[in-house]
Amino acid sequence: GIMCSPYEMPKRFRTLPLFREDYVVAIGDDHRFNGRPGIEMAELNRERYCERVECEFSSYIEHLLRDRHVALEVVQRAAREDWIQAFVRANFGVAFMPLSIATAAQLAYVRTADVPIVREVSVMLQSERPVSAAQQAVIDSLAAHDWGPPASA
Repeated sequence: GIMCSPYEMPKRFRTLPLFREDYVVAIGDDHRFNGRPGIEMAELNRERYCERVECEFSSYIEHLLRDRHVALEVVQRAAREDWIQAFVRANFGVAFMPLSIATAAQLAYVRTADVPIVREVSVMLQSERPVSAAQQAVIDSLAAHDWGPPASA
């Protein structure tokens, strides 16, 4: 499988990293953070937030915020990326998302300077099973793909 998780993988799996990328705070063009290279996580306190409900990092980010006593005002929840992007673009709120999604949607964004968030996307294999020739061909193809620039963190 291919996945990313902010948590350590169970020992029964081994991972082969494909790429790393930053998570950013996507913002509307008129947002007060626009033009800044980064923000402190605390600056998000009471910020209007558009929640990506299918995001694999949602609970991880919630824990980071809670540990820093940052409370967001959830104004929108959606499983659809295009809806979240439209809400952010229209300044309904901000959203955490991978840099590649923010740039593909042409959204402005800032990084959380004091708490950088990076996702690593990996191929996940069962440790105790040999890799078949077909699986190896897929792995080789994925490893050879140009996934774009590496994460800055």
